[in-house]
Amino acid sequence: MAANDSGKTIAVLALVGILGAGAFMGNSWLNAQHADYNILLNDFGAFRSALSGDAEAQYTVGKFYADAGEWQNAIFWLNKSADQGNAQALSETAMAYLDGRDGVPKDANHACRNLEKVYDLHKDAANAANAGFCYDENMQAFAQALPFYKIAAQGGNNTVRYKLGRLYDLGQGTDQNYDTAAYWYRQAAKGNNAPALYSLALMYMQGHGVPKSPFAAYVLAKSAQAKQSGNDANELARRNFDGKLSEIETAYLPNAPKAKAEVEQYVKSHSGEETLALIDSRVPYTETVPE
Repeated sequence: MAANDSGKTIAVLALVGILGAGAFMGNSWLNAQHADYNILLNDFGAFRSALSGDAEAQYTVGKFYADAGEWQNAIFWLNKSADQGNAQALSETAMAYLDGRDGVPKDANHACRNLEKVYDLHKDAANAANAGFCYDENMQAFAQALPFYKIAAQGGNNTVRYKLGRLYDLGQGTDQNYDTAAYWYRQAAKGNNAPALYSLALMYMQGHGVPKSPFAAYVLAKSAQAKQSGNDANELARRNFDGKLSEIETAYLPNAPKAKAEVEQYVKSHSGEETLALIDSRVPYTETVPE
């Protein structure tokens, strides 16, 4: 007997057994204990269609099991649906394989490939970002993340723009290119992305891709400090923001002792885009869109 037929047979036998038990013990206990019985009560047509190979029905049955926390059964049906290209099932299984949900082995490669398939179905920036994040953060497969980040960055996702700049800054998955890194950091910084503001501060400190300027570095670092929140704050902490800020202050403030209060007040009331415009007026820079 083929593996697929075996799975169907087991599922049918399980349901027959549950129905028999229900006649003996009463429906209330079974309804609380068995996702199979819930499926029969709520949508037997979906289960029958799932057995016949209908992808949408297979997703519905898989979700019944998933919502009941029965992931070994859920993943069986969700994979059936995903194998036929159902976008919801592809996304659901991707999260299950990333998390290693009960009865589901962790498999980042499987998860990322499924998210890539979701992008192939929709061809949109949001799903490109999901695929890029998966390859970058879960597999460190930077070359695979890069094309998805490029698509999502064009769609205006500032987190992606920061991460794309980071790949070019570090030469991960591509040749190191400070000019391109600075461009994408600037796009993200205009949207008040704190890690991008911080990254630009470091580039101005070192003269990488932008003119060397302790003034620009200090203003950008303080802007990052003022705008950090949530995940951005975690990323800054991971990258030793407080230690680097001290270095940047040491490089600039001795020559401008009155600047601290003025800059702190300015960055709190001005956007990242306005802050960059101020810097550009004092430290000329021509922004060039990368090819």
